[in-house]
Amino acid sequence: MRMCGDAKFSWRAAIVVIVTLSLSVHLLAQSAAPAYTPPPSVDVKPQPDGTYQVTFKYQSAASRVFLAGSFNDWATNKDEMQRYGNLFYTTINLPEGIHEYKFVEEGTEWVLDPLNMDRVDNGLGSKNNVLRLGRNIAAPSALPPALTRATTAPVASGLQWFPTIEAARQSAAQTGKRILLFFYMPGSKSSDYYEQVFADPVVTQVLREKYVLVRLNFMEKNKLAYQLGVFRAGIMNVYDSKGTPLMQIAQRLSPTELAEKLK
Repeated sequence: MRMCGDAKFSWRAAIVVIVTLSLSVHLLAQSAAPAYTPPPSVDVKPQPDGTYQVTFKYQSAASRVFLAGSFNDWATNKDEMQRYGNLFYTTINLPEGIHEYKFVEEGTEWVLDPLNMDRVDNGLGSKNNVLRLGRNIAAPSALPPALTRATTAPVASGLQWFPTIEAARQSAAQTGKRILLFFYMPGSKSSDYYEQVFADPVVTQVLREKYVLVRLNFMEKNKLAYQLGVFRAGIMNVYDSKGTPLMQIAQRLSPTELAEKLK
């Protein structure tokens, strides 16, 4: 009888343990923080010592740009970024944690990273960018859908834009149309200007009839951009249906001027 009682007790105890473990796993899964993805302007590489090699990138027409943040006491003249055309970049090592930063043009003008929408109030009437490093660091709250669409979707929504050059080349080979490659970047005045121009009916008609369109993020594809002779956002390269370069459009044109040039 004692053996039966012990077996019954052990069986009940096992059920309690299994139920408890299942509930714990379920609660942990529900409370787990969503994965954090760094902004396209920041490259992060974990290091063996537990720190992170971080490369910040920023496009500007300024002659000098500095990186300032919580990691360097917000010094405006300490971490000067290297320049390649209109692209500035610098690489530093940072520990795990939540870091705030901004760019400083000419050592005096504070500007936000336009590609990083993770921001916090700095108590001075403006905001700072936030970078989160580490496995146990919670991701920021989800951005409003309208803000996400504004930074990713082209204004000229009536046009079909391919996300890769290869896809555009395949379409051009089938249709015989020319290829227009446009490098954009949220926050770039030249890029934003042409996003509006593409939506003009005069331009839209020419693009729809004669071109296969490709739209690439300059910051994410800067190496490819340099290989193609593009050194800032807001520039268009035009190719024939076989991929042979025809022209580059770097100057600001009115809708009528652009339509005539593309005909």
